[in-house]
Amino acid sequence: MAPASLFRRLLLALPGLLFCGQGALAQSSSFAFIDSKTIVTLEFSGSSEATLNFFNMTKYLVVLKAQNLWLVDDVGAVRIGQVFRRENPDPEEGNYSGSYMVEAWNYKAVEICGAFPPSQTLRQVILVLGGKRLVMQPMRSAAMEELAARIQEVDLSLQNGLEILEKANLSSRGSMSYPTGEEDELDQLIRKMMGPDDTNPPRILSRPAPQLTREARQAGLTQAQVKVSVSLDKNGLIREAKVVKGMGYGLDERALTTVRNSWTFLPATQYSEPVDAVATVLVDFAAAAR
Repeated sequence: MAPASLFRRLLLALPGLLFCGQGALAQSSSFAFIDSKTIVTLEFSGSSEATLNFFNMTKYLVVLKAQNLWLVDDVGAVRIGQVFRRENPDPEEGNYSGSYMVEAWNYKAVEICGAFPPSQTLRQVILVLGGKRLVMQPMRSAAMEELAARIQEVDLSLQNGLEILEKANLSSRGSMSYPTGEEDELDQLIRKMMGPDDTNPPRILSRPAPQLTREARQAGLTQAQVKVSVSLDKNGLIREAKVVKGMGYGLDERALTTVRNSWTFLPATQYSEPVDAVATVLVDFAAAAR
């Protein structure tokens, strides 16, 4: 299938990806990497989702892992991708996947989910493939629209990366670094984020703070914190929640109600696939007005 048709299909399937002058790119951040083996574009559509388009211009199978998307913000904090949203979820497989395979000379469009920093604060966007770091170039709206129009001319049937780029009038973007065999600061930060056995802990997407109860206010409390243990399934849904360290005054019950009804999570992964997990979270109550 020609890439132009692929992009038309994508526009129907993922309306958040606007590649044809529809204007949304002016309000979101986009990034791109291009060389003779790979074309990657990434568009953030919010604080928890982005659309990743990947062209594999090699004769080898490529495995994309959500946790291999690394985001570094302007103060040096690092976040990583958590999971991909499945195109066709079912009750057994669940709503998410931790990895996708892209066949030789083929294309994939996926929605990647994570607890991302605001896109305007990003200093680096990195996709790790086979140990190599693809450092993506930030794109302004007009430049991204122009690039998208050229990408639609990509003809993967040519099976020659340099020829593909030349015919589509595409030039290299971004940069690439190779592993040196020694951990650098970024490797160390990523390793600290991961648990044992390649476990990526669940991530909190939203955590609204409950209000103090009347009993707590009458007792003179102006702030409070309750520790809660949550059991999550592979869709990030809460199976069970219980108080680990409470405070009384009705705060424990309110913390559980808030977590169960208002907090949202992305599932943990192990070896890049979603799994059930138990996490301990701190529920901070909104400070009482003085």
